[in-house]
Amino acid sequence: MVYLSFDSFTPFYLAFKNSNKALPFILNHYFSVGSRRATLICSFFGFSTLTKGLELSEVDWLEIKEFIENNYGLKSFTRREEIRNIDIYKKFRTYRGLCHVLNLPVRGQRTHTNAQTQKNKRLSRKKMSYRRKN
Repeated sequence: MVYLSFDSFTPFYLAFKNSNKALPFILNHYFSVGSRRATLICSFFGFSTLTKGLELSEVDWLEIKEFIENNYGLKSFTRREEIRNIDIYKKFRTYRGLCHVLNLPVRGQRTHTNAQTQKNKRLSRKKMSYRRKN
């Protein structure tokens, strides 16, 4: 997936302004917006889901960009926020934070008989650290 940074000197819409692809596909591919949100954005601005990138003006692209930045955020910002939240879990030593530290399943999955891959990775790391000490 391609992620655009909007701080570049060239206008961002030149990357897909001449694209012959449908608008939801462009939003999904370049703006990291899911297909459902892409169709909602198209209906919000009054565009058909079959609208091509060639048919939109620069003003339309700027409006779409501002709408996505204000309402949904970009992928890099949401990823940073997710990492920050995981660090908070680790700092307060919650159950979720401990599962992140120990590389165990976080969302309530069963670990007695499942998650063997993650458990084996953890055990192999312990064995390696034991071998290094001796």
